[in-house]
Amino acid sequence: MLKIVQISSPSQIEELFASFNPQTQSWVVSDLRTKLEMQKLLIARQGYFLDSAVLRASDLWKQLLKRLSPDLRIVSKDFARSLLRSFVDQNSEAFQINSTSEKSLFNYMTQLAPLALAADSDEQISKWFEDHPEISLRWQSWYLLARIALRWMIHEKKVIIADWIPSYLQEIDGLETAWDHDLIVDLGSEVSTVEAEVFQRLSHKQEVLVIEPRPVWHEEFKYLLQPYEYLRPQAAKVEVLKPLGGAPAPVETLRLSGMLAEVKNTCSQIRTWLAAGVKPAQIAVIAPDIEMYWPVMSSYLEQEGIPFQKDLSVKLQSLPALQQWIATLRAQTSRVTSADLEVSFYARPEAQMLRYEEFVALFKAIYGEEDLAREEKVYKLYHGIDDLSKTLSRDQFLAQALKSWQRGEKQTDMLIVVLREVFQNAAAKIELSYKEWMTYLENILANKEMKAVNGSAEGIVVTQLMSAQSYKMSYKIFLGLCDENLKNRERSHILGADLNRLALDLGFYLEHPDHSFKEFQLRWLAEAPGEKNLYCFGLADFSGGLLSPSNFWMSLKPAEAIALPGATRWDALQCAQDEKILDLRGRTTSEKELFNTRLEIDRGRMSIPSLELKQTPSLSASQIERYLQCPFVFASQKIFKLQDHPDLDLDEDARSKGTLAHALFEKLTYPEFRGDLDDAQIDQVLEELKADNKVTLADPRLWTSMKRRYLALAKRFLQFEKEWRREFPDTVTLAAEKAFEFYFNPQNGEVHREAKEGTLKFSGKIDRIDRHRSTDHHVVIDYKSSHAAYKNHSAWLENQELQLLFYMWALEKEMLEEVSGEVVGAFYYSFKDFHREKGFQLEEHAGPLFRPAGRKGVKASGEDKKELLTKFEQIILEVVVKIQKGEIEPRPFDVKTCQSCEWSVLCRAPHLN
Repeated sequence: MLKIVQISSPSQIEELFASFNPQTQSWVVSDLRTKLEMQKLLIARQGYFLDSAVLRASDLWKQLLKRLSPDLRIVSKDFARSLLRSFVDQNSEAFQINSTSEKSLFNYMTQLAPLALAADSDEQISKWFEDHPEISLRWQSWYLLARIALRWMIHEKKVIIADWIPSYLQEIDGLETAWDHDLIVDLGSEVSTVEAEVFQRLSHKQEVLVIEPRPVWHEEFKYLLQPYEYLRPQAAKVEVLKPLGGAPAPVETLRLSGMLAEVKNTCSQIRTWLAAGVKPAQIAVIAPDIEMYWPVMSSYLEQEGIPFQKDLSVKLQSLPALQQWIATLRAQTSRVTSADLEVSFYARPEAQMLRYEEFVALFKAIYGEEDLAREEKVYKLYHGIDDLSKTLSRDQFLAQALKSWQRGEKQTDMLIVVLREVFQNAAAKIELSYKEWMTYLENILANKEMKAVNGSAEGIVVTQLMSAQSYKMSYKIFLGLCDENLKNRERSHILGADLNRLALDLGFYLEHPDHSFKEFQLRWLAEAPGEKNLYCFGLADFSGGLLSPSNFWMSLKPAEAIALPGATRWDALQCAQDEKILDLRGRTTSEKELFNTRLEIDRGRMSIPSLELKQTPSLSASQIERYLQCPFVFASQKIFKLQDHPDLDLDEDARSKGTLAHALFEKLTYPEFRGDLDDAQIDQVLEELKADNKVTLADPRLWTSMKRRYLALAKRFLQFEKEWRREFPDTVTLAAEKAFEFYFNPQNGEVHREAKEGTLKFSGKIDRIDRHRSTDHHVVIDYKSSHAAYKNHSAWLENQELQLLFYMWALEKEMLEEVSGEVVGAFYYSFKDFHREKGFQLEEHAGPLFRPAGRKGVKASGEDKKELLTKFEQIILEVVVKIQKGEIEPRPFDVKTCQSCEWSVLCRAPHLN
């Protein structure tokens, strides 16, 4: 027998629950939180509860399905979508859609399930589409596809999701006798018409009492409450439960600047209530989507010391072991990405053989599995690419996937959670493509959670709006009352007008995009008695996006002024002195001293302590320059051994260009000038250089175009050199890429070829040394891609350009084997425009090796040269002393360079903090 009890306030449910007999009745609710709360009440009343006493509607449907159709497997939406994509791929030509339309089709299937699964509805709906051709054009084809897909899944694959079960049950035989307890239905606005039909059939054999919410404003939600209109004429009795007399809770509205202000005000208000003696369990924080607030709110509540009932959970995909597992599986397919390869590779012991900086440089940009060949160790581990299109059964896929689990028997509890989910959804005989299995596994990790910290049973309630129906909460704070949060998130593909017409003509009341369960629930909870209801609206979300107030919040006539949130513990900590904060955190004296020291350094009030170097590192001209430009960058590279390799990508980086160009010029000029090479011979030289220098490319096919560019560069270089040597026939290339090393004594400034006590090693490599054929006059050349950023000798010391000066000094000190004499010129040689007249030249020696300078800044005298070398020696001495003292304070030569410095993320320079 069917009975209906109409109530006008949520508080009246308490009266009905008082007469509830859990031995013979089942109370049906809509959400898990309400179910758990009622079970606690039963324990308090009788010391125990039966599983059948309090059920969610979804639990009831699942139990009925198992009794009536035990061959059907209930699966998750994620697995159903994987099956659907597979089905669409197999029938894409017939359906004229592809798997990218799976989401739309799945939404149609869920929305139209009551219609598509109804017995004998095909002819009726076909006639309806004929009568409404404009509606037919809009979505009849999608209805037909949804019907085919639904029946394929349920009747052929024997799978069903929870949302479709009521639609399936409404037409199945034996439903009336499938449940042996009387039912009390407490679903509020969340009951659907198809669920109402199921309850009506169950009432043929059992007592079914339906609790109908019927507030004074129920006409505003007529479509949403239509299931009760369907049940009322069929009920044996309709009773109106008289109100208990309690008035709705007093209301306060707040307009705040944003979601963060809502959180801060909530914590402040809760602290005020607790200080007034209110028990935490009487306070509730409610939002349409509480998870949007929870990451921030949980931190604020923790600082306040306010207990909360909500558990702290983590997504499975955030756990390192599972991250590494799924990354390894993806890395073994054509879907490999740089991020997956990094996570997977550095979970292996083989990663210790490859520096991280080198790995990033090689694999930051990956365009296909062939790119794995850039590094032999990586290639050996991942070159066996799995075919994404191959079809596997559940057990075949899991057997293959578990081979990539790197943790052995450790941390298998989280792996078991994943495997349990797979086994619950996928039957052993189910076959999907490897790609679909991977997608399903990724969805499990993205959606499943593991509990990290249990909530406090006596804490405040933090819950979703749709789970907030409880008479114990007398102090409620409602957050996020914006239009965006209260509207249906799932976009309906069917117009509201079409759904209205369908309901009017055929009586099918499908989920409507213009009618929100959340809006009804908000108003329904406002009818409950209590001590205080606080309704908050934030003008902006956490990212700063503007929000629109909901109609309900506006109906409360809020003040126009923006309210300021109350003070919080976090605010107090931010305003407190450092010493007080450290005391509150329980820091030791040594920890306090270290903290204060580091803070003073970051504020620029104290210098970074000098390093205690066991041994002074060997140096070069570029490292001296780097120290002068910024000691911290020098220390990062030379002392801390950090590296910054250029990324390997389709575009050749400047460092690789320079290296190959230098090697090419060496081949063309030394040991003899090879100005007569033809294109074929230059091509052969380039191939040899590629092999000798182990040139690594993002794609081997790039070498053809790259070689073409270097061939053109070589021809231009040879042409320029031939013209230069015709103009200066006494020019002879004495050395190319000439390496040298010597030992410097910082105590007396002496240099030696051999190491001696107290000396420091210097090394370098000169790009090229030209000499006059019959004298000991030398010209030092430094190849550059462009000379624009470089200066003439008069500005070298001012701009920390020491490389050419270092080469001049070393050569004249006779630190180069088989090379000695006087340096009369030192030039930057730009191979962009083949310009070699910037740098230094002794004007008195112009003519045989270089042109007269005239008024150009390159011109110098013997006195200029002597002064430069003297100052250079002094600079070397000063820098060496500072390095030996361990002075590495970030002191850039020009702070403007910090904006583009790749080391700025590590730097502790005060102006960057």
